[in-house]
Order: sequence, then C-alpha cells, then structure tokens
Amino acid sequence: MELDPNAYSPGSTRAGINRIRFLLESLADLDSSLKKLGSRLLVLKGEPSEVLIRCLNEWDVRKLCFEYDTDPYYQALDDKVKNYASTAGIEVFSPVSHTIFDPADIIEKHGGKPPLSYQSFLKLAGEPYFSLSVELSWMPPVGDVGRCEILQVPTLKELGYVEKHQDDFTPFRGGESEALRRLRESLSDKEWVANFEKPKGDPSAYIKPATTVLSPYLKFGCLSSRYFYQCLKDVYKNVKRHTSPPVSLVGQLLWREFFYTVAFGTPNFDEMKGNKICKQVGTFN
Repeated sequence: MELDPNAYSPGSTRAGINRIRFLLESLADLDSSLKKLGSRLLVLKGEPSEVLIRCLNEWDVRKLCFEYDTDPYYQALDDKVKNYASTAGIEVFSPVSHTIFDPADIIEKHGGKPPLSYQSFLKLAGEPYFSLSVELSWMPPVGDVGRCEILQVPTLKELGYVEKHQDDFTPFRGGESEALRRLRESLSDKEWVANFEKPKGDPSAYIKPATTVLSPYLKFGCLSSRYFYQCLKDVYKNVKRHTSPPVSLVGQLLWREFFYTVAFGTPNFDEMKGNKICKQVGTFN
C-alpha cells in the first residue's frame, strides 16, 4: 500500500489510491465496531505467514478461525499457516463465507471442472441454504499480546500520500457501517429492487448510480453476500412480481458466484499465458 512515485496513477505498485483509501476506511470502521463490543482490531506488520505463526506461538493459540479464500496467493498463505497449525496441535476452522456457494462443491458436481456458462452454473448450484445470525452484543476483550507489536490502522499520510478531500477521488467511503447504510437505502425502495433489470440503467451515472454500488463492499468483506442475498429474497416475498436472474439483483449476485467458481477452478485465470479458457492474443511490433 505504500506510495510508489513511479506508478501510472496515484497509488502503490499494486493498487490505486481509491482502493487503498477504501481499505483503510474499512479497517478503521471495523476497529471502531469491535471497540464498541469490548474488543479491538490488532494490526501487525511483516510477512503475513511469519507474523501469524509468531502470534500463534506467542499467544498459545489453540483454535485458529479464518475465512476460506479462493485466491491462489492466499491459498498458498493459508496452507502454510494450516500446515504449521496442524503440527502444533492447533485446531483450524476455515469456513466458506465470502461467497454464497462453495466453489469446490460446484466444481465437484461438474466432474472436477468449473461450469463455463451462467445457466449451467445455476443448474448445478440450485437454491442456497444457510442460516445467518447477525446480532452480536459482546466480544471477549483482547488479552496480553506479549512481545507482538500492535499498531493502529495507518492513515494515507503515514503511508506517504498527500491528504486531499475524499470527494476529489471518490464519494464512496469504505466500511461495514457505510455498506449497511447503502444496503438499507437500496432495499427501502422495494419497487426499484423488484424491477431492477441489468443492463438497463445508465452505466455512466456517478453521483446517483443506477446500481447499489455494493460490489466493493462485498469484495472487501464489509458486506456479507449471504446477508445481501437473504435481504433481497425477503423483499421478493413481499412484492407481487419481480425480475429474475440473470438481470435481477439476485442474478447479479449469482454472476459474482459464477465468476468466483470459474476463477477458482481455472489455473492462471488472471493471466493469458497458461490459461486454457483465454484466447491467446498475439502482439505485433
């Protein structure tokens, strides 16, 4: 996240300033919410696997819980930490919760290969079943952190950026609080939810977008895709008619599921080279 003066646009080598700002705002909001529950966010610096393994040792952790990730980079990181936990006798709980469905289950149903069409994905996935509990009134306080140096969520200025007014970059602020506010605002217009039909609507609308603008909140874990799905289904129950996938709002969530599944089951999905489902485009001098 640290500033790269040679980047094409303001930001780091891997992310633009809007993405970095959004992430920092999301972490600060998470820390604030945890403090209201009697806990806090612990920020540590270093190579992720080394930091995690050091903390597991320092804090004598007996159970490690984290969300299952389909990204190859985090899969490798998770495997490294899980292997250490296994040898150390630490129980690991890593549920699939960033997506509505488990991509591995869908791929197994399809003979070990990801479905490459939206309709085939829907047939395999079926209707999701899950039960959600979103009420939390208390969390145990953070105990002795030992020799692990705990930091605060850094600011843009501390990362080397010149602070400017948020709206100079984007009006969309990060965090669960903002995600839930936007969700409530979108769902309050039940007619709009019921009649939502993409690609209808102005895709270039910025100040008053034609969509929910909840995608970044889903991406950064500020909003649960399962909770969003459940809220939409609750709205559908109370209207006479509504649009259906692939154009409906539920259909948009299922597009997200489809692409997560294809990406998870396709080696080198984010590259052209070594990607079997990507057309190889030559370059000319």
